Amino acid sequence: AWQQGLTEPDPRSDLDGSDVMRKLVILARESGLDIEPDSVKVESLVPEELRELSLDDFFDNGALLSEILQERLTKAQRNDQVLRY
Repeated sequence: AWQQGLTEPDPRSDLDGSDVMRKLVILARESGLDIEPDSVKVESLVPEELRELSLDDFFDNGALLSEILQERLTKAQRNDQVLRY
């Protein structure tokens, strides 16, 4: 998706929820709601150890991200839950 230009230039902006949060705040304000970005709970999918890496290093460590997401999915499925983002 990144190579096709479908994500933010740094895909961590998509995976950490900040991009969606900003857009939702804009839409909410346009709808007349008085809302601030810090009032929106955002749970990042990017593990702390990958947040400060260069973009190349982030991609080089993609297996770690996949492993963490697989663990979250497995845990959710054991509890008859699903992941949504």
